[in-house]
Amino acid sequence: MTPSRKQSVALAALVAVFALLAFLTYALEPLRESLLRTADGSTIPLPLADVSHVQAAAWNAAIVLAFYGLMGLLGIWLSVRVGIPGVFRPKAGVRAWLLWPAGIGLGVGAAAALLDHLFTLRRGIWVGFPHPEFPLSLVASATAGIGEEILFRMVVMGLVAYAWLRIARSRHVPTSELGPARTTGLWIGNVVAALVFGVAHLPTVMVLLGTTSLSGIPPVALIELFAINGVIGIAAGERYARDGLVAAAGVHFWANVFWHVVWPMLGP
Repeated sequence: MTPSRKQSVALAALVAVFALLAFLTYALEPLRESLLRTADGSTIPLPLADVSHVQAAAWNAAIVLAFYGLMGLLGIWLSVRVGIPGVFRPKAGVRAWLLWPAGIGLGVGAAAALLDHLFTLRRGIWVGFPHPEFPLSLVASATAGIGEEILFRMVVMGLVAYAWLRIARSRHVPTSELGPARTTGLWIGNVVAALVFGVAHLPTVMVLLGTTSLSGIPPVALIELFAINGVIGIAAGERYARDGLVAAAGVHFWANVFWHVVWPMLGP
């Protein structure tokens, strides 16, 4: 099997896991009932209310397969042009694919929890973000680890790095200097992707806090939102550039496990 074929097969496996989890989230009653709750505990109705839950689950899974499959293929194409691993770094081994991502992810999740603690010390101002109920929190950690890493690291980070390299080549930068330009482009892409990652969470935060406008989000909540997502995004981006999507998804998953599963158990 050629390297490009292996990358595509690995991507297909990750997207298939994502689609299966997306299906189960809608199809299983315990997950469906806690899919979205506002800060006051009220449940937000699911879309596609006029069809059965199984039909809604199947439709959701089909969207995941089509959209994230295409985005992942775009990400692989960009990774080849930028010169980074893509889905995984061949022959990197268990340490790069599993152990380092788990250690970094748990550390980043602990950092996010510490930031949350600092931002919520004065509880009359801000009480912190609500978390999904268990076991949805565990499922959401996995789906976010795959889907968001495809979108924000493979596509957004990849596009910025690719554009930076194209600009460098258009300015006739010597081949010997393209390496530093590539590194600079990847770090710029990493920062931009982390910022976009934070912005993408604004609609969900608005729903969870029960507000219909950005002005309804407390300023301290906005700062915490971008701080936490920035830390997670930068760490995942660094692993993506080094070891590929599998490593980035691992960092994101384990960070979310600590943030969404462990921290609510430890918090006051």
